[in-house]
Amino acid sequence: MADASPASPGSEPSRLDCLRGYDILDTAPERSFDDIVLLAARICQAPIALVSFVDEQRQWFKARIGLDSEQTPRDIAFCNHAIRQPDALLTVPDARLDARFAGNPMVTSAPHIRFYAGTALVTPDGHALGTLCVKDVVPRQLDAAQCDALEALGRQVVTLLELRRSVRERRLLDERHRLVLESVANAIVMVDEADRIVLANAQAQSIFGHAPSDLIGQPIDLLIPPRQRLQRRLERQALRAGSAAQPQAAETLGLHQDGSTIATETGLTRLVSDRQTYLIESVLDVSHRKSIEARLNAMQTLHQAIVDNAGCAIIAASPEGLVTSFNPAAQRMFGYSAEEVVGLRRPEVVDGVLELAAATLASRPPAFEMPAAGDREGGPSGCECACVRKDGSRIPVLLSVTALRDGFGAQTGFLGLAIDISDRKRTEDLLRAKNEDLRTFAYTVSHDLKAPLRGIVGYAQELMRRHQDGLGERARFCLAQIITATNNLDQLIEDLLDYSRLIAEKPLCGKVRLPELVDRILSDRSHALAEQGVELDVHVPGLVVRTWERGLHQALSNLIDNALKYSRQAQPPRLRIRAEAADNGCRISVADNGIGFDMKYHDRIFGLFNRLVRASDYEGTGAGLAIVAKAVDKLGGRVHAESVPGQGAAFFIEVPHLPAEVCAS
Repeated sequence: MADASPASPGSEPSRLDCLRGYDILDTAPERSFDDIVLLAARICQAPIALVSFVDEQRQWFKARIGLDSEQTPRDIAFCNHAIRQPDALLTVPDARLDARFAGNPMVTSAPHIRFYAGTALVTPDGHALGTLCVKDVVPRQLDAAQCDALEALGRQVVTLLELRRSVRERRLLDERHRLVLESVANAIVMVDEADRIVLANAQAQSIFGHAPSDLIGQPIDLLIPPRQRLQRRLERQALRAGSAAQPQAAETLGLHQDGSTIATETGLTRLVSDRQTYLIESVLDVSHRKSIEARLNAMQTLHQAIVDNAGCAIIAASPEGLVTSFNPAAQRMFGYSAEEVVGLRRPEVVDGVLELAAATLASRPPAFEMPAAGDREGGPSGCECACVRKDGSRIPVLLSVTALRDGFGAQTGFLGLAIDISDRKRTEDLLRAKNEDLRTFAYTVSHDLKAPLRGIVGYAQELMRRHQDGLGERARFCLAQIITATNNLDQLIEDLLDYSRLIAEKPLCGKVRLPELVDRILSDRSHALAEQGVELDVHVPGLVVRTWERGLHQALSNLIDNALKYSRQAQPPRLRIRAEAADNGCRISVADNGIGFDMKYHDRIFGLFNRLVRASDYEGTGAGLAIVAKAVDKLGGRVHAESVPGQGAAFFIEVPHLPAEVCAS
């Protein structure tokens, strides 16, 4: 479990105060954060990406892909470790091998996290509020470019937080000043015909640094940088004389009390009162807005650089089907230049790009609403398809298309991502060829090795039956050893064949009713159960699991045979079988009261041909539990055992539901 204590004494209260100050916890999803986790998942090629914030008791997800829950307890959060090293990316290549996380329920049970990489979200004042992280269910590493990109996106999350807080603070400020002055956040400065200040509101001090009372009677030039004074004086004279139209608000510069210049937006209004002509300047400090614009431009530049340098093809289109973006990877993948595609609707050059073309997106919108729905469920859905390049060649791609929407739910376009899976397809073809070779080998072993063995056993048994009286004691002993050895070798070959079939066989998924499966296995062994006088204790409720039936049958059969073999000396032998529903599947146990084993040999017993007892005491080849482990692995589950020598053993297998699309295929 992760420790929930702060990194250093006294730092946690101020960190939590800072977190609360951003008013981000338990807020609704925002597209800007969702876009960042989408980019992080795609760049790092990870099924799970999160923007998380850590408070006293939990980590809460502002944006997430690949994870259903909105929050988890802090004491099991990987991110609780990441915020303690805010200056470095926390990478966990394999959580099962990391003492900090090996017992974490996020690792030992669903979602079975194995890999983690997270960068701390550090505010300008040094508080680590949470992380931007990616996770995977297999051990792996990020390359240097992915690490750099993840850290860059983390900085953008902090920028979004700052912008979000700035906008919120600005709104609060505006609301307060609206009650005081009609010109909400503006400095209102009124000057007479001599350009001397006769009125200034409180906002003038926040912009220019002068107290309103100190400004009364001072020339307006006090608030204008020298290089703009002449131009601004001429504008005021023209407005007073009526020779110029009342100007619109214009971007100007103000002069602060400390001598610095300020980016401002100034509106000038003429007011005639008591035969006096006054001018009212409404001045707004836009330096913050300019700073935001600069940061937004920098963010847009970064996002564009990510798109331009992404390894996958990224194509964006408007709702009307106009291609708006065709990144360099797309140009390399499909052979079209951006000029041939961008800005066009159903151009001939795009027709060959199949479903990635913006024209196809526009003409078949229902087909691309499915990925958008998938996005709401945790990530855009993907499908494999073949795309035609400009030169007519075909390439297999993994395609994901998402409908883009604004904050009001209105569709603003589509985003398509395609990854060239040619190498993966070649690897799959090679694997199929290897599996075919393995099946051929199994056939050869079955027919070319077992036939001679049957001949040897037959001749030996013939000698024992018909010529036993003419054989000496030594000869009879040798024949018995030959028969025993050939039978053992025959069983060894059979176990090897079972193991090789498991490796080569493609699982066929379906709905398996556990009570019926267990009843069939026990019925096949009814004679052995009765002969040994086994006391059965079976509790398997009406569970149905979506899995590979033959693999589960093989695993349970071997476990039950194993229990019968090693408990036959018990008085009486007992066999207990239990099944219960578990997260996304079921948990099955097979226990006996046999000889048991020392737990230090736990991993060894699942190895091929590993035995803890002598063959003369207990028959077998040592392949039974290895076949169990291989079958359970192909089911996507896990197996483990608990035992005390002389007190029996219990084996547990956890079988997940295989995805519906796997079963359908």
